[in-house]
Amino acid sequence: MQSTRNQQAIFADEVPSVKSALQAQISRTACELKFPAREVRRPSRFAGALRSIAAVLGACTIIGGCGGDPQKPDLVSVSGQVTLDGDPLTTGVVLLQPLDPTVVSHTANGLIDNEGRFNLGTFERGDGVAPGEFAVAIMSYEIDPETGAEGDLLIPRRYTFADQSGLSAEIPHDSVGTELAFHLNSDSVDSGSTAP
Repeated sequence: MQSTRNQQAIFADEVPSVKSALQAQISRTACELKFPAREVRRPSRFAGALRSIAAVLGACTIIGGCGGDPQKPDLVSVSGQVTLDGDPLTTGVVLLQPLDPTVVSHTANGLIDNEGRFNLGTFERGDGVAPGEFAVAIMSYEIDPETGAEGDLLIPRRYTFADQSGLSAEIPHDSVGTELAFHLNSDSVDSGSTAP
């Protein structure tokens, strides 16, 4: 009986430090997504691929934009669809990285649903994208439905790097809303993107 109480006391002492470590990891990961290096990195395995990304996007919203610009630019509603070999990509994340290095804090991203559709957000989920030209990266991994663990990459690896994907988008300044389409090919070196 005494041993069980001692174990509970030790566990209770460890919980705050584990919670602090997880909060610090989420904060660091959120800022990395908000201010990514030129290459988009594969999400960490500790929380399970896309669930991790969704948590990070939420954390970035909660902690106030990771130290970004105090004034938000006007945003344009942007949605679209991703296909792989003509079929909708059913999971993943779309990331738009500005080509203008002075607006790196205006990186936009959005989750891909089971119909290949996405809505992009810059400061909050689905709030839109600042006008400009962007390089595009897409990440899509198999997810174990029971454990949430990330599996194999579902698309060619080059699509996960904004500077190697061959995908781009232009969001016009005078646009009310923009529809994007990214057509990925599993066996082709070249693939197109469109932004009507």
